[in-house]
Amino acid sequence: MSETAHPAERRLVLRLLHHWRQLAGDRNMPSVRDIAPEPMGDMWPHAFVLRMAASGEPGYEHVGTAFASELTRDLIGAAVGSTPVETLLRQATRYWDMVADKKVPISLGGEFRHRRGELLLYRSIILPLSEDGTRIDHLLGAANCRAVVTQ
Repeated sequence: MSETAHPAERRLVLRLLHHWRQLAGDRNMPSVRDIAPEPMGDMWPHAFVLRMAASGEPGYEHVGTAFASELTRDLIGAAVGSTPVETLLRQATRYWDMVADKKVPISLGGEFRHRRGELLLYRSIILPLSEDGTRIDHLLGAANCRAVVTQ
């Protein structure tokens, strides 16, 4: 990935990575207190924020409105493992532990069959957040997708 995203960059993951780097400044990573909906603009509906747990899986603090159509219940406070299978949000959060362990942003993408039956091509990113610059206490992520067109 490039160090900075071009101002006309359309890819969500690169724009969010650029935003994260700007928030971090000279720190290793930004804090969850630096994250706000307004500066994120059109990225916020595609974003999620996870709060790390003392033991076990993190829980949701924010789930963007772009995920609403695939969810049957509110996930705020729920553990990441309770995310419905075969959803974009599940694909986007499945590697949270790698980010927490490595303490660096990680972007993954690929294809998956959505529970509605359509084949989707997706891209996601999870970025670490830390109050003290060392211990990961939150994760910021985002994802988007499109249907795979078959001929």
